[in-house]
Amino acid sequence: MSIQPIDKAVRSEMNSFELQDVTEGITRKSSVKSGFLTALLLGNMDKISVSNDKVAYDELTETIQLPEGKRFDELGAARISKDSAKEKLFRTGSYGISANVAPADVSGKRKPFSNDLYTTAERVSEMSRKMDSAWVAFKELSIAKVLSTDTNYTFNGAAPSYNFYTDVYGASRAAAKDLLLGGTTSEKIINDLVDVLQEDCAKAGVTYSSLAMVCSGDLYDKLFAYEVAKMGGIAAINTSTTLDLRVLAGDRGGFSADESVFMRRHFTSSLTGVTYIRMADSIGGISLMNGTNKGYLIPVGAENMFATVYSPSQTMDYVNSMGMEKYAFMEEHNRRGITLFEECNALYMNRNALLVKPVTSSN
Repeated sequence: MSIQPIDKAVRSEMNSFELQDVTEGITRKSSVKSGFLTALLLGNMDKISVSNDKVAYDELTETIQLPEGKRFDELGAARISKDSAKEKLFRTGSYGISANVAPADVSGKRKPFSNDLYTTAERVSEMSRKMDSAWVAFKELSIAKVLSTDTNYTFNGAAPSYNFYTDVYGASRAAAKDLLLGGTTSEKIINDLVDVLQEDCAKAGVTYSSLAMVCSGDLYDKLFAYEVAKMGGIAAINTSTTLDLRVLAGDRGGFSADESVFMRRHFTSSLTGVTYIRMADSIGGISLMNGTNKGYLIPVGAENMFATVYSPSQTMDYVNSMGMEKYAFMEEHNRRGITLFEECNALYMNRNALLVKPVTSSN
């Protein structure tokens, strides 16, 4: 029996990658596409690698003062206050998945819709694709958890749980803003909220390329109905285009509109300028949006917001090295077959949780 790493250069999950020569005669190939929230909120610039399981988060609070009136013969009484800096320490978690191809999985096993028998390489490739899909869902759920609850998803593991809003700002997030979409004032409510978000972005020194509201199905339907009522009919709303994240946020890690059919699931409001995007409420029964009547107004393409911190695998090959996105290992046994192990040691976080504005609608 031997346990060995599969290719130390496992590349970004945002791009296709190839793991070859897992064992003699076996080639593992896979192509990984990111989920929607992954593409929208995590660009290639938002990845941090550390050499252990800890990351120091430095918070600098900048204050703004205005001059005060004085007589011509006086000195200005308004004094600029010093900015305050705090260091916070966060830890990554460790997450893993495995798959096995036993002799019984190959012996006499016919491929569906074919008379050909499976080869060992084909079974390994099949398990590889399933593991890839699991990691895509893992990342999407992790980001959704941070977006909708300000907390990291621990997947029932031993990883520490953080509330990034509370940890950074020292207080709980206010309740979601009620858009009152059954009335006539929703346009003003949303525009006022956009004003607050823009001011908060300016204070935080965060630039962005556009504003979007990621919505559950119920809330999206209400926003669409409100737009129709105010604009005088559905014909005034263009929902037929494919959502292109490159327009919303620039280059977001290789995600292209061609890879995600997103027609009639978004529109840019003529009333507010915000792009409303309809999301599935859950993945595999696990909530993405933290409710079916929820939405989150966010600055898209913003730096210094969502980020992923990666730690190295605690093995002799990788200890004290800089963390990578994923690690893959293989065990070969004459009777148990080939077992694939993969792990990701990561923390998904929002470094500017104030810039996410939760919304809902009571009517």
